[in-house]
Amino acid sequence: MRITCDLDESCAGTWLATPVGQLDVPGAERFWDAVSARLKDGAASVIVDMSAVEIMTSAGVGVLIRLQNHVEPLGGHLALFGCNDAVQRVFSVCELVDLLNVSPSIEEARQRVSG
Repeated sequence: MRITCDLDESCAGTWLATPVGQLDVPGAERFWDAVSARLKDGAASVIVDMSAVEIMTSAGVGVLIRLQNHVEPLGGHLALFGCNDAVQRVFSVCELVDLLNVSPSIEEARQRVSG
């Protein structure tokens, strides 16, 4: 799994994280390490572009819930967008669409972390 995590120039105080590959046990650990380290730099909200996540296991679900629980006390928000059908189904079945602010577009994800 590769992860990029850069400040979102269109949404103040927000990181844009893009995991590429499988969000499984090793991928979830890499994702957590990459994103949580950035939260120490002041910006507390995170938008995750899920469009390049091919497979997501329970470890992937767990790391996203962990991230939500981490940003909230910092005054931040988490939102996801770009989920493929299989990943979207996981969030729906687990009833996590609202908790994780799963959005159809980056624009809506930005609105969710800004409000």
